[in-house]
Amino acid sequence: MEDGARTGPAQGRPFVEPVSLRPLALAPIVAVLALGYLGYRSDNAWLLLLACAAGGPFVVSWIGRPRLEAVTVTSGLAFRAVVGEPAEWVLRLHNTGRRTTPPLLVTDRVAGYDDAVVLVGAVPPGGTAHVTQRRVARHRAFSEGHDVTLSTTAPFGMVERRRVLANRRVSVVHPLPSPPAGIAVRGGEGDDPAGEPARTGPDLHSVREWRPGDEARHVHWRSTARHGRLVVVEPERTVSRRMALVVAGEPTAPEWEALLSRVAGTVVEAARADREVCLLARDERLARLCPVTSDEPADDTSGLGGITGRDAADLLDLLAAVGAVTAPRGDDLRIAADWAGAGGDVLVATTRPLEPGWWEQISARAAAKGVRLSVLTTAAQVTV
Repeated sequence: MEDGARTGPAQGRPFVEPVSLRPLALAPIVAVLALGYLGYRSDNAWLLLLACAAGGPFVVSWIGRPRLEAVTVTSGLAFRAVVGEPAEWVLRLHNTGRRTTPPLLVTDRVAGYDDAVVLVGAVPPGGTAHVTQRRVARHRAFSEGHDVTLSTTAPFGMVERRRVLANRRVSVVHPLPSPPAGIAVRGGEGDDPAGEPARTGPDLHSVREWRPGDEARHVHWRSTARHGRLVVVEPERTVSRRMALVVAGEPTAPEWEALLSRVAGTVVEAARADREVCLLARDERLARLCPVTSDEPADDTSGLGGITGRDAADLLDLLAAVGAVTAPRGDDLRIAADWAGAGGDVLVATTRPLEPGWWEQISARAAAKGVRLSVLTTAAQVTV
C-alpha cells in the first residue's frame, strides 16, 4: 500500500453544500413575519422598515457563505491497527483562497474508530492549520475510504453549511487475537515425519554412512577419520505443514467476532511457526479484493475470496474485511484440502451447525488425501 493512499489529501466531491437552518435563525424569521404583518395591516412604514432590518442578519448569513471550496484537507492515520490499540491521527487544513476562513468544525469518520470532531480556528490566506489527536480502534474494520466533513455557521450562526470530502485512504483494524487453535507445528517421528521435511536446520539430526548423491559439504571429516569410511551429517529436520482456514461462521451470530479473534490468534501463531496459511471465505467483498480461482473447471469459485502466505499482517488484512460470509460449499473444502496437501491441516471456523451426512462425506475425502480436518469454534476445536 502506497503512502499516498494512507495519508493523501481528501478529494472534493462535486461542490454541493448541504444547508440547514440553526435554531437561532427562527428569531429573525419570526420577527420579519410578525413585524411585516403588523406594518402591512396598520400601514405603518416604520414597522415595515423594522421588519426589513430584523431580517438583515438572516439574509447576510444566507447569501454571504464562506468559500469552503478553497479549503484542502489531508488526514493521516495508521494504515493498520488492532482493536483496542491507540493510533495518532494528524489533520492538515490548508487555505488556498484569498480570504480568511471562518472557524471550521472538522469531522473525520473512519470505520473502526470513533469519529474525530475538532474545531479549527480561522486560517489566513495561504495558511495551514495542524491538529494531532490520539484515536483508539474500537472494532474490526476494513475501510477503502472515508469522509471528512467541514462545517461552519459563520457569520451569525443562523445557517450551517457543510462540505463533504471523500478520502481514498485505506484503513484496516485487525481483530484482537485470542488463544489460537491447538494445531501442532511439528509432526511425525523418525526419519520420515509428516509434512514437508527440509534439511536446513542448524542443529545436528543424525550421522550416517555416505550414499551416492550426497554432497561433499555434508561429510563429517572427524567421524570419517575415526570410522575409516565416509560419514555424512544430516541437519535437524524442520517440518512446516500447510494450514488452510475456511471461515464459514454466521455474521449475525453473537459469537461471530469472538470466532474471528480465534482465527486471528491461529493465524498469528502459524506465522510465528513459519507455516504457510491459506485463508478462504465465501464473501463478495473478499472475492473482489482477492478472488480465488481453480484449475478444476467443475469448481464454483464465484464469490470465493482468499489469500495465501506466511505474513500474518497480510492475512489479518483480509480477515478484517470479512463481512457477509455465506455457508461453504463442498468445492471450498476440496480446494482447501488440495492446497494443504498430504500432512496438512484444514480448519473450518464456524458458528453454524454442520450437517452430519455432509460433514462425514467431507471428512472421508480429507482423510483419503492425508489431510487433518478440524472444526474451530469459540469454545473448542474438534479434530475429525
